[in-house]
Amino acid sequence: EYMGTQLAVVDVSMAAATTWQEVAQRAAEAESRGEKLVLFMRHARSKMNVLKAQEGFVDPMLWDVELSDEGIEAAAQLSWFPRRLGDLGLRPELIVVSPFQRAIRTAKLVLGPLFGQVPVVVEALNAEAVCDSGDCGRAIEEIAADFPELDFGHIPSLWWWPGPPRADGTVPTTAAEAHERYRNEVYDEPEELIVARAVRPRRLAHGPGAVRSPEQPTPALDH
Repeated sequence: EYMGTQLAVVDVSMAAATTWQEVAQRAAEAESRGEKLVLFMRHARSKMNVLKAQEGFVDPMLWDVELSDEGIEAAAQLSWFPRRLGDLGLRPELIVVSPFQRAIRTAKLVLGPLFGQVPVVVEALNAEAVCDSGDCGRAIEEIAADFPELDFGHIPSLWWWPGPPRADGTVPTTAAEAHERYRNEVYDEPEELIVARAVRPRRLAHGPGAVRSPEQPTPALDH
């Protein structure tokens, strides 16, 4: 349960073992209990994923890393996804996506036919935990310029975790400052912050394009 809304969560990422029969079953169960069905999908393979799979990986300091060619091809091959949901009698009400370009591009490749028909909410709380440079974003103004069809007005310019406070209590206030600090310090986001962020999807139930009908699913493209 979240803020009075019962949630039934299903992982439909490309690497997940979930079958369509399981999605249909969970959807039926959610409807019978008056729950909101949330479909979680991870982004396709990124260039950082490719680099990290190589021996002797050294962080190349790539901010807001792009999808790899393999990831683009794999996501494009799932363009039938909305049609299959329709075959099950499921029409998404809302798409929630991370500001990372790899998540947005995955969403457009997989859920493209739904863009323009279903509200799309960009939510910074969906962002990746900061564990390498690819988990550091870009200034929201740059991302907005790449995806003018989406609304980024509610997201601050520096929207990812900028690292722990310095000795004087200050933290970076701009994307450029956050990038420079990560180059010099390199840090991982603490688990307690990740958990706190993960359990606060406010816009899912109460924000722009908020979900109203419990019988329809909401795809969430994470980090």
